[in-house]
Amino acid sequence: MVEKLSQKGRILIEERRRKLEEQLREMKLNYGLVVGSGGGDSYHDEQAYSTYSEILRIQTMLNMINRFSNCQELKPPNQFERIEVGHLVRVEFSDDQEPRDEVSITILTEGDVLALGEFYNQKNEFLVSDKSPIGRALLGKRIKEEARYETREGSFGVIVKEIRLADVFKS
Repeated sequence: MVEKLSQKGRILIEERRRKLEEQLREMKLNYGLVVGSGGGDSYHDEQAYSTYSEILRIQTMLNMINRFSNCQELKPPNQFERIEVGHLVRVEFSDDQEPRDEVSITILTEGDVLALGEFYNQKNEFLVSDKSPIGRALLGKRIKEEARYETREGSFGVIVKEIRLADVFKS
């Protein structure tokens, strides 16, 4: 399956790529200065080790981001009967003994979760990938249907209350 990315996600991914590439250039320069000034190598010198570790972290992030550089554009869903990628759904946890908590869950692609994650995941609003356990369980469900999913913490269920267009597609 071809990866897809919303237009907003693509813009944010590109911004993040530029920032990480600049950080990488600075870190490599710093590493060269530390090692070149007799500070040692990354095995024996704490500052060199710390700088080299940061270089590796940034390179890992860039590799993850580069996965999404040639993605197709994720188009907004044009139906609201069954949940699909690009929907915001309001759900109620079906396993609660207490008054049932309702939350909003936006289902997008992995690339969008990477790009947009910092803007979501507040108290009652979550951004999940279509490949996550709850994302997979919700896809194809209708209003009033229950979706069950497994996590390390156990088995959970949610009842779909509303299906609408994800905010990422709104101007």
